[in-house]
Amino acid sequence: MCIRDRSVVERRGPLSIGDLALTERVSPPSMTRVVSHLEERHLVTREIDVTDRRVARLRVTPAGARTLAAMRTRKQAYLARRLRLLSEEDRARLAAALPILERLVEEDE
Repeated sequence: MCIRDRSVVERRGPLSIGDLALTERVSPPSMTRVVSHLEERHLVTREIDVTDRRVARLRVTPAGARTLAAMRTRKQAYLARRLRLLSEEDRARLAAALPILERLVEEDE
Protein backbone atom coordinates (compact mmCIF):
# COMPACT_ATOMS: atom_id res chain seq x y z
CA MET A 1 0.00 0.00 0.00
CA CYS A 2 1.45 3.40 -0.84
CA ILE A 3 -1.13 5.85 0.53
CA ARG A 4 0.85 8.25 2.72
CA ASP A 5 3.23 5.55 3.88
CA ARG A 6 6.01 8.06 4.55
CA SER A 7 6.25 11.50 6.08
CA VAL A 8 6.41 14.49 3.74
CA VAL A 9 9.98 15.32 4.81
CA GLU A 10 11.01 11.70 4.32
CA ARG A 11 9.19 11.40 0.97
CA ARG A 12 10.20 14.70 -0.61
CA GLY A 13 13.70 14.99 0.75
CA PRO A 14 15.14 18.05 2.40
CA LEU A 15 12.63 20.88 2.19
CA SER A 16 12.13 24.27 3.79
CA ILE A 17 9.67 24.95 6.59
CA GLY A 18 7.72 27.15 4.18
CA ASP A 19 7.47 24.34 1.64
CA LEU A 20 6.42 21.91 4.35
CA ALA A 21 3.80 24.35 5.67
CA LEU A 22 2.44 24.81 2.15
CA THR A 23 2.27 21.05 1.58
CA GLU A 24 0.56 20.42 4.91
CA ARG A 25 -1.71 23.48 4.46
CA VAL A 26 -0.78 25.16 7.72
CA SER A 27 0.71 28.57 8.45
CA PRO A 28 4.51 28.87 8.49
CA PRO A 29 4.52 30.01 12.17
CA SER A 30 2.51 26.91 13.13
CA MET A 31 4.90 24.69 11.20
CA THR A 32 7.89 26.39 12.82
CA ARG A 33 6.52 25.44 16.25
CA VAL A 34 5.98 21.83 15.13
CA VAL A 35 9.46 21.62 13.63
CA SER A 36 11.03 23.08 16.78
CA HIS A 37 9.34 20.36 18.81
CA LEU A 38 10.57 17.68 16.40
CA GLU A 39 14.08 19.12 16.58
CA GLU A 40 14.03 19.04 20.39
CA ARG A 41 13.22 15.33 20.15
CA HIS A 42 16.04 14.84 17.58
CA LEU A 43 13.58 13.60 14.94
CA VAL A 44 14.49 16.21 12.29
CA THR A 45 17.43 18.50 11.64
CA ARG A 46 17.66 21.85 9.90
CA GLU A 47 20.45 22.15 7.37
CA ILE A 48 21.47 25.43 5.79
CA ASP A 49 20.86 25.43 2.03
CA VAL A 50 24.20 25.58 0.22
CA THR A 51 22.79 27.82 -2.55
CA ASP A 52 20.84 30.18 -0.27
CA ARG A 53 22.14 30.48 3.27
CA ARG A 54 18.92 32.22 4.36
CA VAL A 55 17.02 28.95 3.89
CA ALA A 56 17.14 25.94 6.20
CA ARG A 57 16.06 22.58 4.85
CA LEU A 58 14.57 19.84 7.02
CA ARG A 59 15.83 16.30 6.99
CA VAL A 60 14.61 13.28 8.97
CA THR A 61 17.26 12.04 11.40
CA PRO A 62 18.04 8.34 11.88
CA ALA A 63 16.06 8.52 15.15
CA GLY A 64 13.20 10.13 13.24
CA ALA A 65 13.29 7.38 10.61
CA ARG A 66 13.18 4.73 13.34
CA THR A 67 10.26 6.50 15.02
CA LEU A 68 8.37 6.70 11.72
CA ALA A 69 9.03 3.02 11.02
CA ALA A 70 7.79 2.03 14.49
CA MET A 71 4.65 4.14 14.04
CA ARG A 72 3.99 2.53 10.65
CA THR A 73 4.41 -0.94 12.12
CA ARG A 74 1.90 -0.19 14.89
CA LYS A 75 -0.59 1.36 12.45
CA GLN A 76 -0.28 -1.54 10.02
CA ALA A 77 -0.78 -4.10 12.81
CA TYR A 78 -3.85 -2.23 14.05
CA LEU A 79 -5.29 -2.01 10.54
CA ALA A 80 -4.59 -5.70 9.86
CA ARG A 81 -6.47 -6.65 13.05
CA ARG A 82 -9.41 -4.46 12.06
CA LEU A 83 -9.50 -5.74 8.47
CA ARG A 84 -9.67 -9.34 9.69
CA LEU A 85 -12.99 -8.47 11.35
CA LEU A 86 -14.56 -7.48 8.02
CA SER A 87 -16.46 -9.85 5.81
CA GLU A 88 -14.83 -11.15 2.64
CA GLU A 89 -17.27 -8.99 0.67
CA ASP A 90 -16.29 -5.81 2.55
CA ARG A 91 -12.57 -6.56 2.11
CA ALA A 92 -13.16 -6.98 -1.64
CA ARG A 93 -14.93 -3.61 -1.76
CA LEU A 94 -12.01 -1.96 0.01
CA ALA A 95 -9.50 -3.58 -2.33
CA ALA A 96 -11.48 -2.30 -5.32
CA ALA A 97 -11.49 1.24 -3.87
CA LEU A 98 -7.72 1.40 -3.19
CA PRO A 99 -6.66 2.56 -6.67
CA ILE A 100 -9.17 5.41 -6.46
CA LEU A 101 -7.98 6.44 -3.00
CA GLU A 102 -4.34 6.30 -4.08
CA ARG A 103 -5.09 8.45 -7.12
CA LEU A 104 -6.81 11.04 -4.91
CA VAL A 105 -3.79 11.23 -2.62
CA GLU A 106 -1.31 11.41 -5.52
CA GLU A 107 -3.29 14.22 -7.15
CA ASP A 108 -3.00 16.20 -3.92
CA GLU A 109 0.77 15.90 -3.68
